[in-house]
Amino acid sequence: MDKMITARFFRVAAADGTPPLSETFETIHDLSFEDRLQEVQSSDVRLERLQHRPNGTMIYGDFVRLQADNKPGMASKTTAEVPLNLPVGHALTHTAAFGYDRERSILCLQTNRSGLSTKNLSTYLAYFIDRGGYSFVPLARKGALMRLSSVRVRQLQVKIGSPDDLSDLDDETKPLKRT
Repeated sequence: MDKMITARFFRVAAADGTPPLSETFETIHDLSFEDRLQEVQSSDVRLERLQHRPNGTMIYGDFVRLQADNKPGMASKTTAEVPLNLPVGHALTHTAAFGYDRERSILCLQTNRSGLSTKNLSTYLAYFIDRGGYSFVPLARKGALMRLSSVRVRQLQVKIGSPDDLSDLDDETKPLKRT
């Protein structure tokens, strides 16, 4: 089990005629597990859970990617590896948790190499809307962008401990200064 998770924040924009993202989440969640499942990049993906906070502006949930092929084996400290035999029709799941602020149109998506990228999320969501689509623009805090624009960047690593105040994310996006 990982001791850390990585999450990224994105501004969500809906194309003309596309329902708000929160409505699309609700539409998908109202379907059966089987009807939520869609193939994306040769993997089965579905919205697993969806819940609202009492204030009504935040939505939380999980997407899962099912892994039916190339499953890992299992072993203990004192036994050799043996195949992981799951029941027929079952698969391993890789979870990507998310939080969505409806008022600010900001999505926080857990990222990992086995999870769900925003490209794959956009493809998944497209199965459930009639036209249009969603774009996901990565966000960074204003202070980080200001520091970044004044130095020569060799490596960038961003860590977010707790998004208690997302007000800085409501500002206009500014390009970085190139050197």
